[in-house]
Amino acid sequence: MNKKVTSNAKEVVLSALDKYYDFIAPTYGPAGRKILIDNGINVRSVDDGKIASQEFELKDELENAVIRYVRQASSETDERVGDGTTTSAIITIETSRSILRSGEFQKEKNIHSEIVGLTKALPEAIKQIKKTSKQVKSKDELFAVAHNSYNDTVIAKLISDTIYEIGKNGFVSVEDSRAVTTEREIVNGLQLEKGLVSPYFINNEKGQAVVNGPAILVANQKLDTFKALIPCITSLLESGKKEFVIVADSFGDEVINNIIVNNLKGMFSALLVEAPGYGSQKTQFIQDIAVVVGATVVDTKKGDSLESVQLSSLGSAELVRVDKTSTVFINGVGNKKMISERVKLLQTELENANNPFEKEGLEKRIAQLGGGIAVIRVGALTEGEQKTKRAKIEDAVNATKAAFKGGLSAGAGRTFENIKTSSETLNKVLKSPREVLEKNGLEWLDENTVDPTDVLIASLETAISTACGLVALSGIVATEREEKDK
Repeated sequence: MNKKVTSNAKEVVLSALDKYYDFIAPTYGPAGRKILIDNGINVRSVDDGKIASQEFELKDELENAVIRYVRQASSETDERVGDGTTTSAIITIETSRSILRSGEFQKEKNIHSEIVGLTKALPEAIKQIKKTSKQVKSKDELFAVAHNSYNDTVIAKLISDTIYEIGKNGFVSVEDSRAVTTEREIVNGLQLEKGLVSPYFINNEKGQAVVNGPAILVANQKLDTFKALIPCITSLLESGKKEFVIVADSFGDEVINNIIVNNLKGMFSALLVEAPGYGSQKTQFIQDIAVVVGATVVDTKKGDSLESVQLSSLGSAELVRVDKTSTVFINGVGNKKMISERVKLLQTELENANNPFEKEGLEKRIAQLGGGIAVIRVGALTEGEQKTKRAKIEDAVNATKAAFKGGLSAGAGRTFENIKTSSETLNKVLKSPREVLEKNGLEWLDENTVDPTDVLIASLETAISTACGLVALSGIVATEREEKDK
């Protein structure tokens, strides 16, 4: 592959950031304008900065490397709090441009002094954001966040009502609907803070592993050998069932590799899920999973044998989904009476718990076992419209959940513009989100608008880190892309 190299990073960075800003800034906020995207398969009109950013590319490889660097960093904000990518990108761009175009920079002032100044000022800014943050106390406050993220009264109400009903620790799954309307449903389910065992299980474009209607084996032990699983898997396949999930304490490489290889061969569609926690806590989570999906736990410490597991001991669920950081079981077939009894047991433990960390964990488990999972099914007239609508609803859901957990701050750029730190550069830059919003449509900026505190903090942390990386560049190396056949 051919490489393209420059030792004049400053001009490349500025040129790339100027083009990037001109493209995404008009999409920012409730009055954001639309972008037409043609990916060669379909054409769609979007007013979402995250989607617009994902599709943005520059012809010059060096400039495009800068864009990819900023976009990759901004996506980390989305991974942390599910929103704030455009805010992060705008602050990154303005910080970098402010420093690179400053008179002091032209005099070849030591750039590291600016970086040190920004690094010092960042915690000062975060402290001020947290000081003015307020906890959510009503459904109306959640609606304000949802409406700010998705400027549609009906959809915003659906999102805020759903999240308020399932609680702070609830989980919302956003799915496609075959209908043209968007609806929600509260379902039985369980979410675990444990992600993919291996990226080779991923089977959709969202970086997730999804299995529909699987049989579920739950084992309270580490599974090291694939041989022990063969009798159960054979029985499943002979019964006509190819979809299954195995939940265990952990898995050895032999088991992981064999399941992956057979998935790829199309022998079956399987997923491995490791229980979260440590020691006795892990055992408790395994029991939670078993009761939700209606499975009998296989425990060799109690004399159970994997080789003799009967299909009647397996549980099931409508869907199991695993991503980078979490696992969710939706509509398990567990007995409601048994689930209720387990909830009562956990409530008794909660009453006797003294450790704040233990209490928090028990409260979360009780909320989830109590059915704190909702499914929002997104309907639309066309596939392109559905894809765009679903992405915006996911952002709104994430923002609303973040606000419920981490609190609210004054929105529409007001929290940022009122911050005063030891860095004049940062103080000036933090006025830019408000300036962009006003330019896009001042009449749309309700002074009662609020933003999730955690999103503001995550956006700012990512932006300053990325900007410091950009302004310190002296050179860029990029791989030339191969031209596609016309």
